[in-house]
Amino acid sequence: MNPSFEGGWTRKTHTGQEFGEIFVPEGWTAYWKEGKPVPHDPTNPNGYGRPEMHVINKEAPFLDPPRIHSGNRSVKLFTFFRIHFAGLYQRVQVAPGSTIKLSGFAHAWSSNQNDAKKSDGVTTPESFLEGTIGLSDAQRNFTFRVGVDPYGMDDPWSKDIVWGNGKHIYNKFDAIPTVEVPTTSKFVTVFVQSEVLYPFQHCDSYIDFIQFEEIQGQTPPTPECKGLPRVDYSRTYHLAPKVITNEQRQKIEEEAFKTRSTFGFSADDAGIGDLTDKTVKVWWFAKDSWESKAAIDNFFASYYPGTKVVHVLDYVVDPPVGNEPKPIVHPTRNYVGLHHCFLKEDWDKYLTEAKPSVVKTFACGDTVAAKKAYPGTLAVWRKHVSNDGGWLEGDLKGNAKKFFLLYKNEIELHSWNNNTTVEDTLSWIDVLESINETVPTNNAQHIIKAVTFDCYFSDFVHEEFGDKVKAGLLTVAVGNPSEAEVPLLLPCAKLSHERGDFCGYHSYWAADNVQGYIQQGWPWHAGRAFQWDIVFNSFGYYPVYYFGESGICYTYPESNGTNFVATRGWKSCGDFPNYIKQIEIYNNNIIAWNKEHQGRCYGGTLFTYGSWGWENFEFNPGDLALLTTAMKKYV
Repeated sequence: MNPSFEGGWTRKTHTGQEFGEIFVPEGWTAYWKEGKPVPHDPTNPNGYGRPEMHVINKEAPFLDPPRIHSGNRSVKLFTFFRIHFAGLYQRVQVAPGSTIKLSGFAHAWSSNQNDAKKSDGVTTPESFLEGTIGLSDAQRNFTFRVGVDPYGMDDPWSKDIVWGNGKHIYNKFDAIPTVEVPTTSKFVTVFVQSEVLYPFQHCDSYIDFIQFEEIQGQTPPTPECKGLPRVDYSRTYHLAPKVITNEQRQKIEEEAFKTRSTFGFSADDAGIGDLTDKTVKVWWFAKDSWESKAAIDNFFASYYPGTKVVHVLDYVVDPPVGNEPKPIVHPTRNYVGLHHCFLKEDWDKYLTEAKPSVVKTFACGDTVAAKKAYPGTLAVWRKHVSNDGGWLEGDLKGNAKKFFLLYKNEIELHSWNNNTTVEDTLSWIDVLESINETVPTNNAQHIIKAVTFDCYFSDFVHEEFGDKVKAGLLTVAVGNPSEAEVPLLLPCAKLSHERGDFCGYHSYWAADNVQGYIQQGWPWHAGRAFQWDIVFNSFGYYPVYYFGESGICYTYPESNGTNFVATRGWKSCGDFPNYIKQIEIYNNNIIAWNKEHQGRCYGGTLFTYGSWGWENFEFNPGDLALLTTAMKKYV
């Protein structure tokens, strides 16, 4: 059960979508509310935010004050100037007729100040039961509770969940009130939840030592059931087309044998069974092996919801002859630009002196200013919103139009305020970026939604502005999606090839305080988009790229560069001169790739120079001066 979170971690979420900033304790699933309404605070402009979540170790900065209750790990769940309603759940097998007792330990740091030992309105370790009369808003801001679904369902919003009393706990671990629930099912689902009322600067939850007790009772008679699984195991089913050759059959059998998984021809067999973790690998040996990917996805979503569908494409389409584009000649060989949430001291010196190939900003005026500082750069503008994933709910085309209008309205306002025309403003902007990091791994349905949204967004950009500006698509978090899912990105690759839109992958690499893993992990991390390109080329598409975020992301040494700690950057890995050495390797890798691939990569923007709350990634003007000196030689 991993009740104290001492095991490993995954990225498992309730929606199936993975996020670079969410690390979930092994065996658990993360969930959260996102967006509006906020019933207790209708004036909240942003609604509930998706929290960041990490499995933290018993090490600085989590020692003083102590953020681990017992053992060596706990869970940190937090938002920054945003509220959250979020938690973890796990399905547990039990004896029917038993009674479940569930509790745990938690505390909050709830503050607009930076003293980690004190919360606003609660300067000492204190706890208050929910409903205590006379509490201030600051004292009520955080509530922790645990709950049990006696039917073993995985819906955190279900009315069947029996929730315990809430408790406001601050500055030191205290017990969450116990909930006690009888059950007649073979499974229950346990929940632990953190709720925040008001958006303080630090809305940080620490959760540890979940206490699960099963009290045996009289076992009720077992109802007759045909085919109920004996245990809740993880199953993978290799689904073959009805017509295949002996060689193709043998290939599937060999793949299934590697993991001792199942091979067959029945979609119903692939989906059937009351199991928490079911994956179907659908094999394609030709474009017409099945009716369509959408038909397969819809079948499982309709009849066997919760089944993960992965399409395995085992055929090659001959690319159209003569589709290779003409080489792009860049005015610089410095492919390392800067990422600015806002423009910080001396920001323009890097543009004018080091002449990077790309720059990324978060405001129309900042984008215009950057392009004017160095017209040879690719000026990328990201419209920052609080819950990018929320745009994929409901009407995708309508939502893409609304998102595009955020850009259009700001462009018109900037033009009005600066007494110029929209056309003049657009002449200083190269790329309008779509929503951020919405492509996961092992979730084909969600990838299709994200890609469809990007395509609609591109349509609206070009319908309104023609070729004056391009769309930035596929702003995918590092390492996503899986190799088998890359063909799902083809619609965006096609638009890049045909319209000149860009693919904006986030190109991070791993490092620790001893070494960097940029070369070792290049095909899977920083250079992953170049692996996409091999697939895209096989279909005759040759996209152009920029990397909308890039740089070091810290990794624990024992992971050998495979796991990222999303809140820790270059400052956890040594001094800035050491960082510059790795940046130059990154730049030289792009130079080498461009030489063989028509110059189709415009480089990456280092995260970050001018940001909100990303102190471990931030660098200062002195660091920027060192970077400028180092990168001048590539001009």
